[in-house]
Amino acid sequence: MELEKSFNNGYGYITILNDKKKLTIEYAPNLDLYFIVEDTSEFVITKEDYQIYELFSKLYETIISADVFNQSSFDYYMSEFLGHFDNEFISYEDYLKKTKKSLEFKRKQNYYTSLVNNGKIVWKCDDYPHDIGPSFEISKCTDIIKITFDKGDTEKQDLFHPKNRTTVRIRTSGSAYNYFYIPFMMLFKELKELVLIDQIHIEEYLYTKKLK
Repeated sequence: MELEKSFNNGYGYITILNDKKKLTIEYAPNLDLYFIVEDTSEFVITKEDYQIYELFSKLYETIISADVFNQSSFDYYMSEFLGHFDNEFISYEDYLKKTKKSLEFKRKQNYYTSLVNNGKIVWKCDDYPHDIGPSFEISKCTDIIKITFDKGDTEKQDLFHPKNRTTVRIRTSGSAYNYFYIPFMMLFKELKELVLIDQIHIEEYLYTKKLK
């Protein structure tokens, strides 16, 4: 896999290339993320590309567990969005004292149950009602993470997109999925900082050995 990155004043996109397929994640000036694929409905990441796989695996596990505000994601949220949405800065320790929402409580909320089902994550585009908009599904099976896109009911969608492209918006404010956009923002941040190394990781070696 290869990474292409382009940024201007902090905004921009990261494209992950896997042979002829590519997944683009864009961070736009409206502070929202967009997951975009062209000429495909499926993008697969395996342990053969462990550095990238590890980041998507962390995204998956964070959402499944509902542990959105761990220490690192909380710090990132406060530093990234303080000033944009009139947030009052508090420490992580104060946050833990103030909040009474346990992980079990979160798992019972509509914004979680509509996002996670049977071990799969389905994010439906924040531009549309959930019954007509495009979406993507993230599933994890052993050494593989699969992202599958669905165009939705295109006849009822009022935003123009090329027929070969599927775009799913992840709002950082006003999303139906509450704060569950944060793991996606963390993923983008980590991909932005990621430098692919040529040296093979032990997990990559074990994965390719298993395929033989």
